Amino acid sequence: MAELATAAATFINGTAFGALAFVGAVDAPMLLRLRTTRNGRVTVANLFPIWWPLGRTFMAPLGVSGIVVNGIAYYVSRSPVRVWWLFPAAMHIATIAWTAGIMSAPIKALRFGKENSVEDERHTAANEQNIKKFSYLHYPRIFFGAISFLVSLALQSNLLA
Repeated sequence: MAELATAAATFINGTAFGALAFVGAVDAPMLLRLRTTRNGRVTVANLFPIWWPLGRTFMAPLGVSGIVVNGIAYYVSRSPVRVWWLFPAAMHIATIAWTAGIMSAPIKALRFGKENSVEDERHTAANEQNIKKFSYLHYPRIFFGAISFLVSLALQSNLLA
C-alpha cells in the first residue's frame, strides 16, 4: 500500500509540475507577446475567458488530489523520513492559496473586467497590466510545483533517508 501511495503522490506531483511548467514556458510568454498589439489584446480578450476555466477545471482537482495523496503517502509510509511527504502537500496548498489570493485580481479582470474590453482604447493600459501581472505572478507556482515533484522524487529514490 505504501509503494502505491508514494508512487501515486509522485505521479500527481509530477503532473502538476509539468502542467504549471508548460503554462510558464508556453502560455505566459504567448500572453505577454499578445498584449503589445491591438489584435493581440483582442485575442487575449477572447481566449482568456475560455482558457482559464478549462485550466482551472484541470488544475484545481489536481491540486486537491496532490494534498490528499501526499497526506496518504505520509500516513501509510513507514519510512523514518515520512514527514517529508507533508512538504509536497504544503506546496499544493501554497499553489492553490497563491492562485486564489495573489492572482485573483488579474484573473478576474481578464475574465470579466471592463478593462478586458478591447473596444474601448481607454482600457488598453489596464488590460496590458493585467496580462503582465497574470503572466509574471504565475512563475512562483512553477517553483511550488518543482519543489513538490523534486521532494517526492527524492523520497521515492530514498535520497532523504
